[in-house]
Amino acid sequence: MSIIEQAARRLDALNRAGIDVPWEAAGVEARDAVAQLARVGTARDAWDPRERREAGAGTAEAPCAPSPPAAPLDLAHLATSGLLVPGLEESALGTDFRRAKRALLEQVRPALAARPGSGAVVVVTSAVDGEGRTTCAINLALSMAMEVDTSVVLVEADVRRPQVLTRLGLPGGAGLSELLADPQLPLARAIVPTSLPGLSVLPAGEPDARAHERLAGPGMRSLVTQLVGHRPDRIVVVDAPALLRSADAGALAALATQVVVVVAAQRTPRAQVRQAFAMLDSALPVVA
Repeated sequence: MSIIEQAARRLDALNRAGIDVPWEAAGVEARDAVAQLARVGTARDAWDPRERREAGAGTAEAPCAPSPPAAPLDLAHLATSGLLVPGLEESALGTDFRRAKRALLEQVRPALAARPGSGAVVVVTSAVDGEGRTTCAINLALSMAMEVDTSVVLVEADVRRPQVLTRLGLPGGAGLSELLADPQLPLARAIVPTSLPGLSVLPAGEPDARAHERLAGPGMRSLVTQLVGHRPDRIVVVDAPALLRSADAGALAALATQVVVVVAAQRTPRAQVRQAFAMLDSALPVVA
């Protein structure tokens, strides 16, 4: 079943159940949203079979491992959760994140030009919890995945308080913790491709007592290199912990092409924001 048919069937089921699809209130016909979603699908799958074979090199079973099915994104769930709905780029939320995305890409692309054959790593963090960091990371990933020439892997790197899968309504399983604990585990066993072409998710995985040491170790750097995959169209978006809660955020920032610090306006004390930025001074020269 194509992504158009899946989305259309879902919308029909919602209408029959008497559920008001959120984008209809914005004056956008549901069928138009489905058609726009189809046009988004011109980007290549974020985790295609050739990449799975390359990522599994060195393991006996990886090249023959079956391709994981795409996990469907529930469009109504995204809308009611304050997340972008693929195909509704003209919504107010879509416009806001498109502007943020453009500003970010203007910073990232010069770095990519200086390193031909490599992708980009964008780490999203905040000073403290509760500032909307995960929401921004997800929306940036969704917005970037809607680019025709871009594929995105969204990494759930807050291993103590993972929220990405829950927010997106995606199934759990092996993830970042398992990959760091077992370097021989093929990436394809942990990557969750979604029904939005160009977007895949790497879950946090099961809790691991040594996860913090591994996030700061060489294994994480190696994993990020694999995720980027020497593809200039690949952007890895990392949902990192809050800077003042965990040292993991600083370690992840050291791997980034760009760091995005989310700040809750008129709520987070200036002293905490300054302290958070000071922690990044030695990690990256440019912070967005």
